[in-house]
Amino acid sequence: MWFCSWEAHNYVKAICKIIRDSGAEDLLVTADLCLKGTANNMFGDKADYYQTMHAIRILSGVMWRMHWEAFESRVADKDTKQWQEGIENLVQKLLENNTATTVQLEMIRKAQPQLAALDNQMWDFQKYLDHYPTAVFWCNFLNMVDILHRFVYYQRKGNWMGHLCESARMLPYLTAAGHFKYGQQSLPLYLSEMEKLPINTPEVHMALMPGAFVRRRATDAHNAVSPDMLLEQSYNAHAKEQSGLDGTTLSEATRTKWVYTKPVTASI
Repeated sequence: MWFCSWEAHNYVKAICKIIRDSGAEDLLVTADLCLKGTANNMFGDKADYYQTMHAIRILSGVMWRMHWEAFESRVADKDTKQWQEGIENLVQKLLENNTATTVQLEMIRKAQPQLAALDNQMWDFQKYLDHYPTAVFWCNFLNMVDILHRFVYYQRKGNWMGHLCESARMLPYLTAAGHFKYGQQSLPLYLSEMEKLPINTPEVHMALMPGAFVRRRATDAHNAVSPDMLLEQSYNAHAKEQSGLDGTTLSEATRTKWVYTKPVTASI
């Protein structure tokens, strides 16, 4: 299941390649978040994954705010009474930490008419933006980042179907970024094989559904990581300490650990 972690890394690289030299670096510098050199490195070929993830989240937050402000300006002369007050009250209540999940779901269900009216006006706004290439570009960026956020969320939750769904949505952007072997060969093959699991190996499918494709080091609900990432955080990290691989030829304990675990890792 190595796709679980490397998929996000490759997708982040794809996003960086698509938006590189688009002005995203200048936005980060103008906002005093970093210097020009750091901004260029964030979207470069050797960018740090976590640093770039942080920058992408900040950038998408700014873009979504600008998108909403443009939408409000566009519909200012239209009838918004049918959804505005209801949606504002809904969002305010959803942000309250003491509101139970069941209550939140019921509030969303009751607000369906207002949400539908808002959705229709937003679709009209999106059709208006389709006439402007720059707007289309940044809307695609927002869509790419939303896929990334949902993918990470489903990974953390151990949601197998969500993982597969967002993986499939990554395909066109991976291909557009030039990741042809990954976007047109490896990942499609992986998704095809996973789609056949319920028929070919139902026992594996039943194990993956509750979250067997990820692992947790604690009992919390939103802290799952892929198995290879767990190894990097635990055994591999320990092996790289002073008593680990850095001194393999000098450390008897490390040599002993390597000899005892080699048959197990080889069989896996």
